[in-house]
Amino acid sequence: MRQKPFRKPARATSETEPSRSSYGRTANCRKRASARGSINLEATKDLLLLYETLMDVEEQRNLLCEDQMLLNFLVYVLQETTDDIVMLSLKASSHVLAALCADDDRCTTVSQTFGLSPSLEQLTSGGHNYGIKEAALRLKMRLLEARVALLSRQQEEAAWADVRLSFRDYCSAGKDSSCTAAVPSPAKCPPFLGQHNGAAKVVSLHIEGLFSEPSAEYTGLDGDEASRITEEEKDEHDRENLPAYLPEVDSPIREDAVVRQKKPKSSSATSWLSSAATFITKSLYW
Repeated sequence: MRQKPFRKPARATSETEPSRSSYGRTANCRKRASARGSINLEATKDLLLLYETLMDVEEQRNLLCEDQMLLNFLVYVLQETTDDIVMLSLKASSHVLAALCADDDRCTTVSQTFGLSPSLEQLTSGGHNYGIKEAALRLKMRLLEARVALLSRQQEEAAWADVRLSFRDYCSAGKDSSCTAAVPSPAKCPPFLGQHNGAAKVVSLHIEGLFSEPSAEYTGLDGDEASRITEEEKDEHDRENLPAYLPEVDSPIREDAVVRQKKPKSSSATSWLSSAATFITKSLYW
C-alpha cells in the first residue's frame, strides 16, 4: 500500500488560527464567566441600554412587564456587590424599573412578577443573607418611588385640567374680550400650584380670584383697608374651623393649631408611600 507523503504543517496565520491576543481575551472571558457572581459589565450596559430604548415604545412596555427573564436580570444586576455594578444598577436599572411602572396596571404586573422571583421569596423566609435582602429592598424601593412619582404627576395633571376648565367657564360666562388669550400653561404659572393635596381646588380658587369682580362693600375703600378687612375675615373663618376645646385667648397651643390648620394636607396615598419609601431606605442600612 502506497503511503501518503508527510507534509509539514502549515504555519499558523491570522486566517487559519486566531491570534494569541484573541486566545488571551477568550481565556479571560472564560475566567470571568466561571468566577462566581461575576458579570460582564460591558454586556450588561448594552443590555440595559437596549431595555431603555424599548421603554420608548409604548407597545413594548406591557410585554417587558411580564418578561420574567428581564426581571430576573434586574434582580441579578442589583445583587452584584462590585462598585461598577452598584453604580450601574442605581442608574440604569432604576430607570428601567421606573419606566416599567409608568401606570398602575404595569406597576401591579411588575410587583406580581417580582413576587415570584427567588430573591423576594428568600426575603420572607429565614434563609437569606444580607446581599439578597438588600437587593430585594432596593427593588421594592424603586417600585415605591415610581408610584409616588405617578401619583404626583396625576395630581398635577388634574390641577392643570381644573385650571383650564375654570378659565374657560369664566370666559364663556363673562363674555369678556380680555379672555381671548390662551389658557395658561404649566410653564407660565407659578411653580407652587398643583403641588399639594386638593391642588385642583386651590388652583381653581386662585384663578377665580384673579378674575372675580370687587365686592360692593369694598368698592368705596382703598386698597389697604380692603386687604385688612379681607385678612380679618379670613382669620375669623380660620378661627371658626378650629376645634372647640382650644382656649379662646391667645396661647402657644392655639397659635400652633392655627398654623397646622393653614398647612395644606398631603394626599393619604402619597404620604403613605413616602413613609414606606423612607422606612425602606433606612432599612437598607440597619
